[in-house]
Amino acid sequence: MSLRQLTWPVIAPSLGLPQTNPVFPVHTACPLCEGTMSIYKDNKNGEEWAYCSDCQHSSSALQLASHLWGVSLPVAVERLAEMHNTS
Repeated sequence: MSLRQLTWPVIAPSLGLPQTNPVFPVHTACPLCEGTMSIYKDNKNGEEWAYCSDCQHSSSALQLASHLWGVSLPVAVERLAEMHNTS
């Protein structure tokens, strides 16, 4: 399985967030505090990062899923892969 398949447009609906325009930065409701969360693309390493200007949460998009589900990062990645048949 490639982690590159688990992009924000795939992760967002899995977290109960609306499907948004995939052009970065993406702005959406923070699933932690309902404030304003922005998703940025790191063009150097290809990762996507989430930052909430209200609760100050900052993590990779995959770590956000891990945090919300209360599971380790490998478990969150496995769950996302299973949900989207990318395993």
